Amino acid sequence: MLGAAALCDRRTRNIPNRIPALMSILGLAEIARLLYLHAPVLPHLLALLLTIPLFLFWTLGLIGGGDVKLLFAMCLYLGIYKTALAAGLALISLVAYRIYAARRGKTMSARIALAPALALGGTGALAGQYLLMAMQLSFR
Repeated sequence: MLGAAALCDRRTRNIPNRIPALMSILGLAEIARLLYLHAPVLPHLLALLLTIPLFLFWTLGLIGGGDVKLLFAMCLYLGIYKTALAAGLALISLVAYRIYAARRGKTMSARIALAPALALGGTGALAGQYLLMAMQLSFR
């Protein structure tokens, strides 16, 4: 779903509401699964605090509403630790893209698609989690 959001945002600068809605449903299912397993849910709820600054940026017109909804859905599913990792990876990819574009002599518009960077960060965070799990299992 992150890939679909990235493609839509890259092509049209618009993220359809159904993508963050479906991701939010997956996030709520993840929270329900954690509650069923008596696992801590607080990291997933604390991650929602990360969307408050983005909501303020949206009200100022600095980012799009779809980006805020997409990050909200990512927070529900990933939790605070993986969301922070995803945001860090997204920031690195945005900086790398700006450097690449500047070296190619391309002029940059003030607004760029944020969903591709969030998709890259979210995918990297999930891949990192599964890689660490595989490494832990191999040492047992």
